[in-house]
Amino acid sequence: MSFYQKYIGTFCLLICCNSNLYSQDQSISIDTINDKKWLIEITATYLASFTTESIISVTKLYETPKFSYSLGLLVGYRINKTIAIKSGITFTRITQIIGPRLNIYYNETGARQPEPDVIINTYNSNLNTSYGVYALSSEITNAKQGDGNDYIEGDPLTLGLHGKQIIDFFSIPIIADYIFLESDLFSISGIVGINPTYFVSTNLDTESKRGLGVYVSDKRRNYNSNTGWDPLRIFTSDFQIEFNNGDRNINISYELGLGINMNLSNSLYLKTQITYSKSILPVFEIEDYAIFQKSFNFQLVFGFFL
Repeated sequence: MSFYQKYIGTFCLLICCNSNLYSQDQSISIDTINDKKWLIEITATYLASFTTESIISVTKLYETPKFSYSLGLLVGYRINKTIAIKSGITFTRITQIIGPRLNIYYNETGARQPEPDVIINTYNSNLNTSYGVYALSSEITNAKQGDGNDYIEGDPLTLGLHGKQIIDFFSIPIIADYIFLESDLFSISGIVGINPTYFVSTNLDTESKRGLGVYVSDKRRNYNSNTGWDPLRIFTSDFQIEFNNGDRNINISYELGLGINMNLSNSLYLKTQITYSKSILPVFEIEDYAIFQKSFNFQLVFGFFL
């Protein structure tokens, strides 16, 4: 069953449940509700499907979306019985697993040699993600064995990383809500809005189950504390990260959606919405590298008529 089928089915089920629950309740009146001009909404949104578009598609090879959500508080004013304008503040957390492989080349220039045949050197590389560039500094140790298989200057290596990336945003949405079908019990509305967004922070956690390692010829190589170096004798002993989001701290996106509003009383309501949003400006841009985000969202709203 597709994403759309599941949530269209959910909408229909909610309508049926609402009708059964309140079919005998004569206290709810749409005329009484329409006399109230102000509303407050508490929102919880699940980013059911989000992707990024870029002028280069390399990020799609190693970014896997995980549970992401948004929480918000909105205040609205009803211009008339069909149109309401709402605004407030929302917090969004996007989570994804990244597992890239970065190509580097073995070199001993400027390396340290704390013991005979032990070479320690620092390798710098950049990791492009959908939300910014991480400058990676990894310290790699090579213990030479003198068996003819030791690495020499210029040999290709592949630095493998597996970690969880968390990106936080604050937003101030401006939304117009238009009701095109209503009754005492429920209404159906369409929404359109713009969503100015402020980038707060990002975190790349490499302390994951798979951890951080160096891959050589597409195979992980480790140092075994019991037996010593493995046959290719190379590992990462230090890893440092600096983040650059291209100074793109403020963004803006548009939002379209369809919602079902269930009146619990003349003052309380519950709404479910499916929305689609896409960034107008790149969420990240540096030189010739630009990323645009889009997402389908499932939102639950608990509201008050005032």
